[in-house]
Amino acid sequence: MIDMLSSSLPPSARKMQVCSLALVAVFFLAFTPSFSPLAHAQEAPPPPPLDHFKCYRASNPNPLLRVLVLLEDQFDVGLERFDTTRIVKVKFFCNPTTKQHGNNAFVQIQNPDHHLTLYVFKQFFAEKYPPKFEVIVDNQFGIHTMIVQKPQYLMVPSKKTKIQGAPTTHGDPTGLDHYKCYSVLEHDFNLGAVVTLGLQDEFDTRQMNAVMTTPFLFCNPTRKDHIFALGQHQVTDIRNQRDHLTCYNLTQDKVKNGVKNVEVENQFGSAQPLGIGKVEMLCVPSLKMSWGLLPPDDNNSTSEDD
Repeated sequence: MIDMLSSSLPPSARKMQVCSLALVAVFFLAFTPSFSPLAHAQEAPPPPPLDHFKCYRASNPNPLLRVLVLLEDQFDVGLERFDTTRIVKVKFFCNPTTKQHGNNAFVQIQNPDHHLTLYVFKQFFAEKYPPKFEVIVDNQFGIHTMIVQKPQYLMVPSKKTKIQGAPTTHGDPTGLDHYKCYSVLEHDFNLGAVVTLGLQDEFDTRQMNAVMTTPFLFCNPTRKDHIFALGQHQVTDIRNQRDHLTCYNLTQDKVKNGVKNVEVENQFGSAQPLGIGKVEMLCVPSLKMSWGLLPPDDNNSTSEDD
């Protein structure tokens, strides 16, 4: 399988990886990475179950400077490479949420301390025609096929330390993975004209009605190597290879919840102030049943940043 995928990789891909490491050296002096694309630590004890996440548009007035990370997910392993990326800005902030879908079982929050901050990232050597992948996923909304391309967001486990300036009692997001999120280009998802859900997270005083539409992102758990100045780095391995997240576009009843800002802490820094906007996504735990790299002839279009 790996040999088949490697043969589909553009000839310049290997050179790109060498160049990316050289660029890291230029930016961070004498850094010599120990990040190995195929090396994984021994599997940790089973992680806690993955929650549903309700995601809000977010912004950070303080820019992130020289935040460099190397990312490796299942797609990267298949292609025998990894992504050298620069974190650009915050785009979304996600709370764990309860979910009620019709007469289906009510889904409780399993891990109230688990939150995710989504950061836009840029690849140092973006391909003109990024590879496309076909994935078949199974979740509470059924089995559906998606074509995904061009990773754009890194989901980072985060501790929510303040809401509206008031300290919270949240602990660390222990057991929650990082996720590398790809744009969904095509899909066969169809549950009718309207999918109405009842959702309630920490920002809501009661269960709110929301309408879920099409898949927007598909997110693989990813290994992350955070590069610091002077060659220091912090590697975070994948804890849960099985669970993925499929994020769907979401609109919610226009009832103001009063939450306009929070403060979060994660591996990119403490006391990060985030402005909170409207609800935009529901990220649903999903099983990736199968996946494959599409032939190069089909890799003739790219997705654009939101």
